Amino acid sequence: MNDAAVEKPPLGMDGLREVLATAIRAGQLMAESGAATFRVEEVMHRLGTALGADWMDIYVTPTGIIAMATSHGEHRTRVMRVSSLAVNFDRVHAIYLLVARVQSGELGLSEVNAALDRLAARPRLYSANVTAMMAGISCGCFALVLRGGWHEAAATLIAAAAAQRLRAALHHFRLGPAITTLICAASAAILGMQTSRFLAAKPETVLLASVLFLVPGVFLVGSISDLISGNLISGVARGAYAVLVTGAIGAGLWIALLTMGVPVP
Repeated sequence: MNDAAVEKPPLGMDGLREVLATAIRAGQLMAESGAATFRVEEVMHRLGTALGADWMDIYVTPTGIIAMATSHGEHRTRVMRVSSLAVNFDRVHAIYLLVARVQSGELGLSEVNAALDRLAARPRLYSANVTAMMAGISCGCFALVLRGGWHEAAATLIAAAAAQRLRAALHHFRLGPAITTLICAASAAILGMQTSRFLAAKPETVLLASVLFLVPGVFLVGSISDLISGNLISGVARGAYAVLVTGAIGAGLWIALLTMGVPVP
């Protein structure tokens, strides 16, 4: 049944403000966790109407959200800044489950706010060490795909795992995605070339495979998804972010080659 067609009691201005604040908070957490624009809009609309609003008008960009909630002719508008861009699909999934419970009538407004606070404070599903090891293994497998041998895979695993662990440590300094990516790409490349000498591996294969964990695949896919669905500003912004990060990877590789004394054409 269409939410707008359901007769609901008026929320009043204060109630409408609280519902809007809760919905936009959920949208902010979704956007900061790498969710696509249409998913952020969907979750905010479902949550706001489940909590009593007649309708939600939502405009989402990668760096901010504008939303309006209406109830019996009254409306409230709010703007929320999206302060960081990351990937945390465990949080996205948890918010989807939370919204489903609200729609089924299990949770009220206060319970939703408490749950969102817990989700915001909850640590990532996998620790930094586990994530670093998985990044190393993934890049090591890419080295095999690039026709390297087990020596190249081992050197890549070491370099990529160390660089991913460094990225997790740099996250606390809030250096920005471009600077962080540049530092990690340079570190992975330098360590990869040094390890290649020790393991008698082909350095060019290790060099390429060791930085693949830095490629912003989620944002590239999100950009294409937004453009196809008509969210042009979000699509262009996500694409520009992906290009910036990709350029930082190239700059990091260039710095590593200069540092190691490799001629750069």
